[in-house]
Amino acid sequence: MRVLTVARWYPSHDGPGRGTFVADLVGATAAAGVDARVVSFDRVLVRGRLEARDAILAGARAAYQRVATPDALFVVPATRGAPGVPVVRLPVVRRPGATDAEANVDDHLAALRPFVTRLVERWRPDVIHAHTGLPDGIAAATVGRELGIPVAVTEHASTIETELADPAAVELYRTLLEPGARLLAVSPPVAGRLARLLDVPAGSIGVLPNPVDDAAFSVADPVDRDADELLWVGALGEHKGIDVLLRAVAQLRSRRPTVHLRLVGGERSVGDMARWRALATELGIGDAVVLDGWLDRPAVAAAMARAAVFVHPSPSETFGVVAAEAILSGLPVATRQSGGVPWIVELSGGFGAVADGDDPAALAGAIEVVLDRWLSVTAEAARARLVEAIGTAAVTARTLEAYRELAATTPPGPRAAEAAFGVTSSAEAVPLAPLPSVLVATEREQSIPRVAALPDGLRERVTLVVPPLAEGALAQTPADGATAHPSWPMAGQVRIVEAAPARHERPPKGRGPIARFKRATWKPPLTADEELAVVVGRVIEVPGAGGGPQDAIALDAPAAVLLSGMDGRRVRLAPGSLRWLADRWDAEEAGRR
Repeated sequence: MRVLTVARWYPSHDGPGRGTFVADLVGATAAAGVDARVVSFDRVLVRGRLEARDAILAGARAAYQRVATPDALFVVPATRGAPGVPVVRLPVVRRPGATDAEANVDDHLAALRPFVTRLVERWRPDVIHAHTGLPDGIAAATVGRELGIPVAVTEHASTIETELADPAAVELYRTLLEPGARLLAVSPPVAGRLARLLDVPAGSIGVLPNPVDDAAFSVADPVDRDADELLWVGALGEHKGIDVLLRAVAQLRSRRPTVHLRLVGGERSVGDMARWRALATELGIGDAVVLDGWLDRPAVAAAMARAAVFVHPSPSETFGVVAAEAILSGLPVATRQSGGVPWIVELSGGFGAVADGDDPAALAGAIEVVLDRWLSVTAEAARARLVEAIGTAAVTARTLEAYRELAATTPPGPRAAEAAFGVTSSAEAVPLAPLPSVLVATEREQSIPRVAALPDGLRERVTLVVPPLAEGALAQTPADGATAHPSWPMAGQVRIVEAAPARHERPPKGRGPIARFKRATWKPPLTADEELAVVVGRVIEVPGAGGGPQDAIALDAPAAVLLSGMDGRRVRLAPGSLRWLADRWDAEEAGRR
């Protein structure tokens, strides 16, 4: 069976913890024999004057439709995502500020439709499985109906009430209940919430849980645990309730002064870690809180084997994979009334405690219950219950059955021959264009930190071409030309080449012969985009391998339009953006090892 997964939530270099549950499901079904491919997304924002944005949107979309092909985009990253599964980072040209559901779906559909239409010519999926309804699921279901491919959509988003507050969004979402698509929820609480929002019977929405990697987490010896350590693993964004957790710990330490907290996870927004450090200091618990950043799965398992309580402060959670992993490790959970996590605790037989309110005091009370080990089931029994219900084997079997049922509802289309699509992995090296090293942006402030977030080793190989600093802006660091900013710790390692400022001149005036001659020979100064193109041409001094053009990566939509209009014999718009670049580098580095 061939399954194409469509998910903007999928592990990437700039979000290694994003969508790990999707990667786990893809990996589990691939290990069970599914021929799997993944399409994820990378935003390319439209910028510039408001009156020019429609033209930029159309131009950038057309440019990517020409180059964003399966042969160019499929890569097998070595260190992220489902092992051995090819993934595409499809550029989606997005309009800033266009947050309504219709615009969001339209932007994703404009990228997904031509790509999948090309894909089915050589590799036709039996099922498309999209994750989250808006925009992934609706865009995938639209393409699936057009091509005669059944689509499953699993809803994971904890923000569905906000997303479906607009009646127009509800109408779009209802299309997932029409023939050709099957709407699923990741847990019974989410199924109930969706049914109420869509005003349909609860039984019309199926439940397909995330698989939890029970092989990676085993019950640890209680002797090895720190009896006072609280652990959180996940994003450190404000939406996860970290402020409530810190206040709960502060209250708890007034009664249990040896309690301390370890936070494992990355920032959702720049400055999250600094915000939580400042709050911890303000609350008087700065010396009792450690922030570790993202850790890989073995390191997370080791952290779970050491702690005494797993704390889950999120006010809304659709499933709670990390809570399930904690219970599999013999680590009991204290949680707010978030929906998915209380369901996980209940599924385990009660290996944890749920706060009886939503404030810090209630969470502190739940933590104390767990610290005192008022638990209704043993660690071993709780683990066994979760393995049976949501372990990898159990969920994989349910998923494969769902795929078979869904595929049976639609007559099979023409079976395209197997194709490699030029993917690169440590096991398979198919020649591709050389790895791009030139990045182009028409905007500075956001492009620099994005490039600074590239993996070590790759970041040093690239050159970022940007416009000049605006008049009155911070001066550049004289040592290497990189713009410094306290919130961009790696910005000083980015090699930046600036375009010259655009000059604003008018034709010479006058009636005399000299003035007329000057006016006849006068050439208008280069525009900002033309100055940028000059620098790109100078940076790309030599032709690519074999004398062909070199790919350059656009970091925004105006840059994509600019590159697509340059001399194609020397410069060519790359088919993907930074996530695609990082995946290719990751695969090629693994091949060299």
